[in-house]
Amino acid sequence: MPFCFYFCTMELGNNHHRIHHSCKYSVGDNLFLKTLAWVSENFTTYTALNSNDSVFSGTTRMPLNYINYNGIIACGEVSRFVWQKNGFDGLDAYISKKQDWIFGAVSYDIKNEIEQLTSSGFDNLNFPILYFYQPELVFIFKNGRLDIHCHKTVNLNIKNLCVEIFNYALDGVKLASVATKKRISSSAYFSAVKKLQHRIKIGDIYEANFCQEFYSEEYNANPFMLYRRLNQINPSPFSCFSRMGEKFIISASPERFIKKTGDVLLSQPMKGTMAKHTDPVMNTNQIHKLQTNEKERAENIMITDLVRNDLSKLGRRGTVKVTELCGVYSFPRVLQMITTIQARAKPGIFFGDVLKSTFPMGSMTGAPKIRAMQLIDEAEVFKRGMFSGSVGYITPSMDFDFNVLIRTILLNQNNNYLNFITGSAITASSDPEQEYQESLLKAAAMFEVISGKVPV
Repeated sequence: MPFCFYFCTMELGNNHHRIHHSCKYSVGDNLFLKTLAWVSENFTTYTALNSNDSVFSGTTRMPLNYINYNGIIACGEVSRFVWQKNGFDGLDAYISKKQDWIFGAVSYDIKNEIEQLTSSGFDNLNFPILYFYQPELVFIFKNGRLDIHCHKTVNLNIKNLCVEIFNYALDGVKLASVATKKRISSSAYFSAVKKLQHRIKIGDIYEANFCQEFYSEEYNANPFMLYRRLNQINPSPFSCFSRMGEKFIISASPERFIKKTGDVLLSQPMKGTMAKHTDPVMNTNQIHKLQTNEKERAENIMITDLVRNDLSKLGRRGTVKVTELCGVYSFPRVLQMITTIQARAKPGIFFGDVLKSTFPMGSMTGAPKIRAMQLIDEAEVFKRGMFSGSVGYITPSMDFDFNVLIRTILLNQNNNYLNFITGSAITASSDPEQEYQESLLKAAAMFEVISGKVPV
């Protein structure tokens, strides 16, 4: 058997929460997917984060050195923190007290707790605005080694568990096509864009991220199979599959929200998109076209300034730096312009402070951020909920890494309601038809997985 065990046990963290086991595996073992399949059958709370590193090696300039693991899966709940009054202080107290692995999700609508804002649109998913938990098991996949961190209260024979997972038989992906609907018509979309452009022309805002919703009211397929299929056709470095009871997040996200390593904070806003060509020569020309496109660069630079300002609230004086501006990265279906910004955090900065200073991410709002969010709520007839929110993890040493929930399918199995939302940055020079087509381009993988076609 190619699966080689070498177990060790040791206590982790100041509170000695976990026992650590390790084993080796080969890439061909498909162990991440087998583990996720086992987890999805045995737990009602879990989070899987997949960097898809093997897919991206040699095919993209995505800086994988910024990603700590090939993949992480957490499952079960030892404890849980959901939103309550004084939620940010409560969240920081919860994280500090546990000093353990914490996984969770933050909804876009937590903006209403940070600023004097509202969310008035339609919502048929009803995700919590914040959900964090201390897992029973954490599986960490890195460089052919699987580390399993088992909470001391969990009674499992880890060696038998590993054998069971290794021998797990993965079924083929079978998904029936389900028709999707648009929340607004194309004409209503164009009208909303023109109204936002009027706000830009009179100086109310510089840029707004405007989105539209596609949905189904009768989706009842297996969520794990849905994730597998989406990840097959659109592998992404911040992919995730998360469950909170009967609510599921199925994401092929290419974007990081924020990461902390020691005292270094790193954010990578993504703004600027073009279609990718399958022909290498044509794609090289397309990359150059995106790199030199004034409108796309302006979108990115406006958000870069916004993120620099957000990080300046958290960073030591003089440490906020743009380490790469408007880098163009190649993904399976699109080209994306990404900027990397770093800062060294001031002493005493906690995760809740980071959320209050930087959330929602500028790439999903616009500038100035507060006014852009107000106008977005007027223009969009639905609540974003978890879309343009974030999923990620916090380590026992208080480091963390969180994505941006774009290219994401959301599902509530209680009512079989499913949606996916896409959008683009509206500026004074935006062409409404081109922005509409960009939103469809970003939705292409979800359409392919769910309905097989783009609605007219």
